[in-house]
Amino acid sequence: MFKELLIKELADKITDKRFLWCTILCTLTLLITESVLLNDYKTERNDYNLRLLTQKEFIDKYAHENRLGDMVDIQRPPAKLSLFAKGISNDIDVNTFTNNSFNVLFPPIDFAFIIAAIYSLIAILFSHYSFSGESENGTLRLILSNPVSRTILTMAKFLGGMLNILFSLIISLVVGIIYILLDNNITLVSTDLMELGLVFLLSVFYISIFYLTGMICSAITKSSSSSVLLGLFIWAVFTLVIPNLSPWVASQLFGVSSINKVEKELKIIGGIERDDLGRKLSKEIYEKHSNLMNIINAAKDNKFLLAELENNADLKSEYLALQKEVTNAWDQANATQNAKREKLSSDYFSRVDRQIALTKAISCISPFAIYNYAVTDMVGSGLHAETYFKVAKKNFEVTLQQFVEARVSKIKKTDIMYDNNKYLDIKDRPEFSFREEGITGRFSATLSNWILLLVFNILLYVALVWQFNNMKI
Repeated sequence: MFKELLIKELADKITDKRFLWCTILCTLTLLITESVLLNDYKTERNDYNLRLLTQKEFIDKYAHENRLGDMVDIQRPPAKLSLFAKGISNDIDVNTFTNNSFNVLFPPIDFAFIIAAIYSLIAILFSHYSFSGESENGTLRLILSNPVSRTILTMAKFLGGMLNILFSLIISLVVGIIYILLDNNITLVSTDLMELGLVFLLSVFYISIFYLTGMICSAITKSSSSSVLLGLFIWAVFTLVIPNLSPWVASQLFGVSSINKVEKELKIIGGIERDDLGRKLSKEIYEKHSNLMNIINAAKDNKFLLAELENNADLKSEYLALQKEVTNAWDQANATQNAKREKLSSDYFSRVDRQIALTKAISCISPFAIYNYAVTDMVGSGLHAETYFKVAKKNFEVTLQQFVEARVSKIKKTDIMYDNNKYLDIKDRPEFSFREEGITGRFSATLSNWILLLVFNILLYVALVWQFNNMKI
C-alpha cells in the first residue's frame, strides 16, 4: 500500500503545472545568477592579481624596515565556489579597481539564496494542501477507508513531495554546474564537485524542514487557505525575522565599541605616541653622547663622517655604541606601543568574537541561518573560512618578520651607517600563497550545522506524525 500511495503522490505533484513552472523559473534564475556571479568572480580575481602585482612592485622599489608593516597587505584570493554561495566578500575592506555602488544596493543572489528563500517557499506552497486540501474534497477520508495506517500515509506524502522538489533542484544545480564548466577560465576539480554534493545534501535537509512545516500546518488547520497562510507566516519568521533580528539582540546584550574609534586609537598609539616616545628616549641618549653628536652634526655628509670614524677607532667604537643604544631605544618604543596596540586590539576583537558567537547562537533558532552558515563554510566563503585565512595570514606575517630581521642583521654587519628608514632590498622575500582548507576540514567545521538541521527534521517529523494521528477527518 505504501508503494501505491507514494506513486500517487509523485504523480499528483509532477503533473501539477506549478511544478513545471517552478522548475523552469528556478533554473532560469540560477542561470542568470551564475552569469552575474561568474563575471564578478573573474573581476575579483583580476583585481586580486593586479593588487598583488602593484604591491610587489611597490615593495621591491620602496621597502624600508620602519614602515614595511604598512606596505605589506596580505589579501585573500576569491573562493572559486563562491560562485554558488557568495558569503563574506574577500575584499570587504579593499577598494577594488571596478567599484560599483549598485552591487551594494542590489547584491546578486546566488544558489544558496535560491535554496534558502525560493525553494523553502516552494516547499511550503507544495505541502500546505497535503491534508487540509484532501480533507476538504473528501479524498483523505476515502484513502483512510482502506487498510492503511496514518503513519504510512504521512511517510508516503512526505517522500513523494520531497522527491518531486529534489528532482527540480537537481535539474537547476546540474544546469548551473554545466554553465560554469562551459567557461574556459573556470575549472571544477573532483574536490569541488564533492563539496557541491555536500551542499546538495545540506539543501535536501533544509528544504525538508519547510516541507514538513507545511504538512504540519496542513494537519493543524481545517482549510488549505488557512494552512498556507500559517505556513507563510512561519516561513517569514524563519527566513526574515529571526536572521535579521539576531544581530540587534546580540548588540543589546553584548555591546562593542565602534571600529572607527578603535582604529583611530590604534593609529595614535602606533604613530604619534610611538614617535614621541622614540624621540624622547633617543634624545636622552644623544644628550649622553653630546660630544659625539657635535662631531656628527658638524660633518658635511655621510662620506665625511665615515672617513672621520675610520681614522679614529675610539670615535668609531662610541658611534657604534650610540647606534646600538638608539636602535634599542626605538625597539623599546616599538615594543611598548605594540603591547598597547595588541592589548587594545585583542580586547576589541575578543568582544567582537563573543558578539558574533552570540549572534550566531541566536540566529540558529532559524534553519535559514543554520543552512547559510553551513553552505558558505562548505564552499569557503563563510565565517569559518575567514578565520582559517586569518590563521594562515598570521603565520605568514611571522615568517616574513623573521626573514626581514635576518636580512637587517646581515646588513648591519657590513654597514655601520644602516638606517631603518633606508631602502631595504627584499626582492627575494617569501611570497604568501594561500591554499583553501580541504573538504575534511570544512565538513568538520560544519558538522554542528548538519546535526542541527537533522534534529530539526526529526522533531518536525515526529510532530507531524503526532498531529496527523490526532487530526479529525
